[in-house]
Amino acid sequence: MATLRLKHNPSHMPEDELIRSFVVRQRDLAAILETVRENTGSSNQHLLILGPRGMGKTTLVNRAVAEIRRDPALNKRWYPILFDEESYTVTSAGELWFQALSHLADQTQDREIERARRALQPITDRDRLRDASLARLLEFADAQHKRLLLVFENVDMIFDDQLTEDDAWDVRHTLQNEPRIAVLATSTTPLDAFHDSDKPLYELFREHTLERLDLEECRTVWRLVTGAELPPNQARPIQIFTGGNTRLLTILATFAKDRSFRELMDDLVGLIDENTPYFKHNVEALPKESRKIFVTLAELWSPATARQVADHTRGDVRAVSAQLGRLQQQGIIEVAKRVDKTMMYQVAERMYNLYHLLRRRGSARVQAVVEFIVRYYDQDGMQRLLASMATEACDLDGDRREDHVRAYVELLRRLPDQQQRDNILGHAPAQFLELPDIVRFLQELTPESDESPPLTESELRARLAKSPDDCISLRQLAQVLISRGDFDDALRFLDRALSLDNTSLDTATLMIKTLLDNRALTPEIRTNSLRRLASGTSGPAEEAACAMLAFGLALAGMHDEARENANEALERWPGNPTTAYVAGCVFFTLDDRTAAKEALAHAADLDPSNMDAVLFLSALLVEARAFDEAEGHLRGCLALRPREPKLWLALLDLPRPTGADPQSALADLKKATEFNPHNVDLAYRMGDVLSHLSRWDEAEEVFRRLVTDMQADHALCEFVISLLRQDKLEEARSFTQQRVAASPSSEAHVAASMVFAIDVNISRERYHLEQAAKLPCTDLKASGLLMRGLLKLNDVTGARRAAIQFSSAERNRPKALFLINELILRAAFEPLYPDVVEWAQELAATEALTTPGSMLLVRVLGRMNVWDQVWSPLQIVLSDPSFAQANLRDIVELLSLAAAHGHASQAYTVLMASPSAPRLEPLVVALARIIGEPTNPPQEVSEVADDLVRDIEKLQAALARKPAAPRPKQPSPEHRQHRRATKNSRSTKPTVPPKGRPRSPTKRA
Repeated sequence: MATLRLKHNPSHMPEDELIRSFVVRQRDLAAILETVRENTGSSNQHLLILGPRGMGKTTLVNRAVAEIRRDPALNKRWYPILFDEESYTVTSAGELWFQALSHLADQTQDREIERARRALQPITDRDRLRDASLARLLEFADAQHKRLLLVFENVDMIFDDQLTEDDAWDVRHTLQNEPRIAVLATSTTPLDAFHDSDKPLYELFREHTLERLDLEECRTVWRLVTGAELPPNQARPIQIFTGGNTRLLTILATFAKDRSFRELMDDLVGLIDENTPYFKHNVEALPKESRKIFVTLAELWSPATARQVADHTRGDVRAVSAQLGRLQQQGIIEVAKRVDKTMMYQVAERMYNLYHLLRRRGSARVQAVVEFIVRYYDQDGMQRLLASMATEACDLDGDRREDHVRAYVELLRRLPDQQQRDNILGHAPAQFLELPDIVRFLQELTPESDESPPLTESELRARLAKSPDDCISLRQLAQVLISRGDFDDALRFLDRALSLDNTSLDTATLMIKTLLDNRALTPEIRTNSLRRLASGTSGPAEEAACAMLAFGLALAGMHDEARENANEALERWPGNPTTAYVAGCVFFTLDDRTAAKEALAHAADLDPSNMDAVLFLSALLVEARAFDEAEGHLRGCLALRPREPKLWLALLDLPRPTGADPQSALADLKKATEFNPHNVDLAYRMGDVLSHLSRWDEAEEVFRRLVTDMQADHALCEFVISLLRQDKLEEARSFTQQRVAASPSSEAHVAASMVFAIDVNISRERYHLEQAAKLPCTDLKASGLLMRGLLKLNDVTGARRAAIQFSSAERNRPKALFLINELILRAAFEPLYPDVVEWAQELAATEALTTPGSMLLVRVLGRMNVWDQVWSPLQIVLSDPSFAQANLRDIVELLSLAAAHGHASQAYTVLMASPSAPRLEPLVVALARIIGEPTNPPQEVSEVADDLVRDIEKLQAALARKPAAPRPKQPSPEHRQHRRATKNSRSTKPTVPPKGRPRSPTKRA
């Protein structure tokens, strides 16, 4: 068994070591020191540090004492006296002041104080002991010209359990009226006495609660203890596992990873055994009913609702809810998730889960170890562990290897990627795979596929004629009928199958999909059918049906009932990731993004491999600019599904607030293409990143494979650019000529035009550009190059036609318009700005796209210096604070430009009248200063505003030096008429959902 680091008492640490190891809770330390500094009057503000055991209270107060001793100003005014961590002998006011004197004697080693302590030791009269001890303490304070800071812990135990109420009032009187004594205390729980006006502790202390360590603080502690970095995607599971508790995080960080499974089991049990007094004391200190609730939560592992806890304890839901509320108030449990109206609780410190599960026998112990492994081990570490687990199992007899087999199979279940499973199984010893119990488990895990051809409708009907209760045949026949659009008959057979087996998830899922896909059904018929399905099923089928009923109600516009049903499903089955995912879809349909994110985050925590939930969640997080959180979820899912291109592309598409990092993107792309070598999109991204890094030979190799092996025409232009960058003009000429002859696509002609542009053969360049403009082109890069080439040749009409063609070739016209307009603005194709105005107006007129279309419109109008038309669409943009926050850079750029052009007053008026003003405070202040309005912002806001004012003044000076550019013409009536003739007719208004908008939940139900 590996040796564990010895636990230490912070009170006994050398001061230098304490300061060196104090790497978190800097804000808490500053709060304590600020309170101490403020104590200069006739009475002191006493401070109480609140937090559960292990949160770092002792370390914090000792670090504060060290700082008081080191800081010249504080040391001049204060003398700290530290009590022991448990002051069991303090049973009266006299004992309290006597113990303070005893600790003072130990700290100072002063003979006079030690002589006074010995003289007071025999006194039994409480009043005499109190008066004499307090007098001697105050004599010392006067002699030193300092105030005394008494630092004692567990003040709740001292005042609630050990002192009588009279003694407590006595101590309060002294602390309120004696300015030479202040108290810095700690408590594990906020006592009711702290807030009861009839009690001696009422409002005596200023309370400061220690929050659980955040993600970055957990990484900092991990780095201090292990000397290694904790990757962001592993930090969140570790934070959850330890509950952000400093002590438990330190224990876990000292736990080395490279163990065999047997060592892991032994050492985990040893770890728990070593810390059993800590766990046992805290559990047994709870009242009987609270203890039952707490242990149930610990054994459930996943966050649980009040109803779920009540079901497990056979208790009344209301009584259980009351107990949960008390435990939460004490900080022992916490609301782990709040999804809309549904609250899910868990033990605040997840090591308690491990403690309870490891002390049980059988599958519970294995579950505990598996839960530990999936949170503590990265992908490579887990694979090494599985390999050693299989080898160890071969050396054990049947009973002793049972845990190995169970854990091995359960870990394989957690890996949805079949190739990863196959790779792990391929490294397992043949003897292990031949074990009877492992064979049985693996057959269950990967059942043999039925390679026989599917039965025809007549064959299935013949089979059902012989066996009318064959549920599988009933379901297969329904699938055949669905494939040809015969939904009514299909529903009859599915209804029959569910009447025979109302627990079948496969049958219920197929029926749900059929109900949602059958467009002939009215919303009322569909929802009534889902209601009957939910009430007529049980087990897994009921879980799916109830969740999908909520989704059906949402689609039918019955929003209140949909929300109620979604919350009921979450309350009943909080541990089902599919239920959580469907609930997320429901809340999104109800336009409640906050509840949608909560539900999807819960689904992703329950099952990090749930790709649909992770993609949808990451899209909503990006929308909210929570990029790091989105990245964590995507990387966690990729560890389990590395062969999913959608996940890699979503990761690569994440906005980077500090700018793109090509090297980081390249590292991700190498992994992505290793797992997905034939994916065109990922290969194109790889070539694009290599191009940005000017690694043209490598980019050429990637693009060559794309255009030759994968026939990806949209990579032709990039391939030719990579050749030209390496002065391979002849090869580029030969290749493009062959490609145009063999496959004359728009992209091929654009690539050829680039070669002739290098040759300065304008006639051939124009020919290929004109040919490209006649053909459909769905590639944005090729369209941009085509427009650039035509504008260079002064063919504005051709460039406009190319833009129109791109937006018409895409099935999603709004998305295409956004792309082409962004390209025009980014490339500053000024002759096409009037077209952007009209396209932006078209988008803004679409109900679902009013705000983003208006944003596009104000950007182009600002570029065109048409300020009188900017303010109306700008008001639309600023009316949505979340959207304004997401487009902060563009708005600041636009209004800075307006101010530089002399429109600061109008910009200030529009901004101040909008709900977005608080989110743009530095810009508001900058504009106010420019127009002479009085301002009084915080220092940090003022500094940013000053920078903005300087930037606007520089821009104003640059505009004054620049000759006035001709103002682009507004679209003429003839131009608009021509444009209307080229638009696709649409009967309905299109919408652009976020990238992660869910697929039909039935695919996961």
